[in-house]
Amino acid sequence: MVKNRDKSIDYMKAICIILMIYTHTVVKENMFKTYLFSFHIPAFFIVSGILFERKYRKNDKNISIDYRYIIKKRINQLMIPYLIFCLLLALYFSFNQFISGEKILLVDYFIKIVTFQGIESMWFIPVFFFQSYYFCILIRSLYNQLY
Repeated sequence: MVKNRDKSIDYMKAICIILMIYTHTVVKENMFKTYLFSFHIPAFFIVSGILFERKYRKNDKNISIDYRYIIKKRINQLMIPYLIFCLLLALYFSFNQFISGEKILLVDYFIKIVTFQGIESMWFIPVFFFQSYYFCILIRSLYNQLY
C-alpha cells in the first residue's frame, strides 16, 4: 500500500470511468449526454497523464526523465496491441464484407490504422499513447519552472 497516495486522483478517475460507462450505455441522445461527452474523456486523459508523470518522476528535480525508455515501454504496452487488434478487426470486417458480397474496404482500414484513427473504438489507444507522453512533458516543464 502506498502511504502518500493522493485519493482525490483515484476519486476523479473513478468518476470519469462511471461517466464513460454511463454515456456509452445511455441509448437516448440528449443535451445532458452531449455535455458529459464534452469533458469526461478529456478529464480521464488529464488524470491519466498526472498518474503517468508521477510514476516516472524522479525525486531530484535536476534529473531528467528518460523519455526514450518511456516511449519504448509505451509502444510495447499500447501501440503493438493497437496494431494487432486493428489488423484483426480489419480482417474480421473484411471477411464479413466478403461473405455478404459487399465491397471490401481493406485499404480504408489500413489508412485508418496508420493514421492512428483506429478501427471502431480503437482510436482511444493512440490518443492515450500520445497524451500520456505530452502530458508528462508538460507537467515536468511546469515542475521545473516552479522549482
